[in-house]
Amino acid sequence: MKILNFMAIVLLTGCVGNESRDSAGGEVIWTVGKYESSISHTPSISGYRKLKSEAVEFRKYRVHHPTGLWFVRLDGDAPPIEIKTAKHGSITLSGEWYPEEGGADAAAVYAFVKGSETLIILQGTSDLTYEETWVTIVDGKTTDLKRYAAKGDGMGPEMPGVEPKYRVYPES
Repeated sequence: MKILNFMAIVLLTGCVGNESRDSAGGEVIWTVGKYESSISHTPSISGYRKLKSEAVEFRKYRVHHPTGLWFVRLDGDAPPIEIKTAKHGSITLSGEWYPEEGGADAAAVYAFVKGSETLIILQGTSDLTYEETWVTIVDGKTTDLKRYAAKGDGMGPEMPGVEPKYRVYPES
C-alpha cells in the first residue's frame, strides 16, 4: 500500500506546476503544468492557446477562460462530472467519462481555446491504462466528446500495463 501511495504522489505531482496560497493565506492552489500526452493517436492541439488551470479543492479545478472563470468538478454524486462555464451554465458528464487515474488524487484538467471553441482535457495518471477525455465546447454546448486510451508503462514485472478495450471511444 505504501508503494501505491508513493506512486500516487509522484504521478500527481508530475501534473502540477506551481503551488501558491490565496490572498488570505489559507487555500493552497496548484497550477496545472505543461500539457504532455502519452497517447500517440490524440488529435493535434496546434492553433489552440493553453489557459491557466488551477486545482482549488479536491477534484475541483478553476480555469481562467477569456469569458470569465470556469470550474470543473470531478467528484460529484449527481452529476459526477460538471463543467460550469462563465456565460452558459453547466455541462454535465456521466462517470463513465472519468479517465483512469490509478490511485492518484484526481485527473488533471487542461483547457485550451481557439476562436469560440474551448477544449477541456481530463488527463488520467494511471501507469496501467492511460486515458484522456476530450470535451469540445462551443457556445456552452458540447460539440465533441471522445476518450483516448493507450497501454500504460506498468508498475514493474508484477503489474504490467494493460491494453485498453478501446483506443478511442466512442469509436469514430
